[in-house]
This record gives sequence, C-alpha cells and structure tokens, in this order.
Amino acid sequence: EKPDIIFHYTIKPNIYGTLAAKCAKIPSIAVLTGLGYSFVEGGIVSKIAKTLYKISLNYSKEVWVLNQDDRKRLMDENIVNEKKIFILPGEGVNTEKFKPILRKPNKELIFLMVARAFYDKGVREYVEAARIIKEKKYEVKFLFLGALGGDAANGVNEAKMSEYEKAGILEYLGHRKDVENVINSSDCVVLPSYREGISKVLMEAASMEKPIIATNVTGCKEIIEDKKNGYLVNVKDSIDLSEKIERFINLSNEERDEMGRNGRKKILNEFDEKIIIEIYRRKLWNLHL
Repeated sequence: EKPDIIFHYTIKPNIYGTLAAKCAKIPSIAVLTGLGYSFVEGGIVSKIAKTLYKISLNYSKEVWVLNQDDRKRLMDENIVNEKKIFILPGEGVNTEKFKPILRKPNKELIFLMVARAFYDKGVREYVEAARIIKEKKYEVKFLFLGALGGDAANGVNEAKMSEYEKAGILEYLGHRKDVENVINSSDCVVLPSYREGISKVLMEAASMEKPIIATNVTGCKEIIEDKKNGYLVNVKDSIDLSEKIERFINLSNEERDEMGRNGRKKILNEFDEKIIIEIYRRKLWNLHL
C-alpha cells in the first residue's frame, strides 16, 4: 500500500506492525489505548509483552498513551524514551451522536453498566452493590449491557449471568449496537472497573448528560469530577459503590440534572472528538514535514 505514515492500535499491531513499518522504512506511531490488566498485574505474559514493547517501540516515531499513569509506567520500566511519549486526551466522543435526548422520567431509577462481562471490569462489585441496594427496597433497576466473557478465566459466562438475573439482581441486555438509546433510557451509568485506558462509555454517558459513578482509577478518574458530574468510588469496594449509588438515589431531580449538565460541559471542553481530530491533523502535518 505504501502509506506515508502508519498508526498502530492494540498490542499485536503495536509490536509487529511497528517492526514491519521499520523494515518498510515508513514512519509509524504506536497508540496504546491502555496497557491492559495483565500488563499491570505481572506474570510471564506481562514480562513477554514488556520485552516485545521495549524492542518494537524503539522504532516508532512517537508512542501515544491516554493518561499520565500509563506514561509514568512506560518511563519507570524503561520501555519507552520519555521524549517519545505523547498524551492523547482520550479517543474522543461524537458529541453530536451522544447528546441529551428528552424522554419521560422512569417510574424507577435505572442504573446501567456497559462493559465486556469480565470481573476486572467490576462486574462482581456491581452485582454485590445492586444486591445491597435491592435489599433496602429502593425502587431501582440495574441493567447490564455487553458481550459475555465466555469461558475465559476472568469472564462471566451465560450460566453465571443467568444466575444473577434469576436472583432478581440485574437484567442482562445482551450485546447491542444502539448504545446511545440504552444510555438514554437510564438515569446513571456505573463502571466499577479496575483499570481503563480511558473509558469510552463514561465519556458517551457524560456527553448525554447522564451522571456517572466509577472507580477512582486510571481511565475513569479523568472523566469524573467527584460530586460534580458523578461519584468516584474505591476500587474493588462494593460497599463504597453501594453507598455512592444510594447517595445518588437520594438526590433531588434538580441535583441529578445539574450533575448531567456538568458532565456534558466537561466532555465538550476536554473530550470532544473534534479536539482529538485536530491533534491528529497537527501531528500528521508535523511528521510529514
């Protein structure tokens, strides 16, 4: 194809693609949208990934990450030269597609989690918090949208998800493409993830003026201003999550609406895809020169 510049995404293209681009004498940029849970937690897979990254990323023009924590880790472990690292403020969100849509108020408050059904996304904490809230007899509903984890060791399979449904804890919506419609039907989006690159669904929800509740971890904390457009919770802490959900339940409609408006403003100012596209445009121009 003989492109002028190549952008690589996800671990295999970032490693093998960068080496291939070097062989083809084509400048490339590696975009690390998240280092991944296995990378951070350690083990043999982590050691192999770090070694391959260290070899390949040496040949990229720049290495882009989405947050300060990933930048620091790459530097601390001497994987990438500090001068090569650039922080991209998220992958951006289409604020025209994900915008506030008027709807009738729900009879009961609806909480929504959108993620792949893996435990490191916080599924266990979401279920346990939902169980606590349900026991207090609040008029609420907990929804889960996303692909199942199948037989993966860290995944939630169909049998387990059915167990949660039969217990009346949550409703599973499956995997759908009309995410904006599901977000619009909810009152609050929850993501108790252990770590993200930067959460796309939290940006989309905030852009639609939905208050958000998520863990105080890399990839989530950048989007939430605590008590302003949502709540930050402790990682792996279902009790803290249930307390923040309960706090949200007890807000007035006006307070919830204000949280939503604050979230939309933050997205427009910091995460609108127009901002990200302009960064790409400037970078491409400078590299081409």
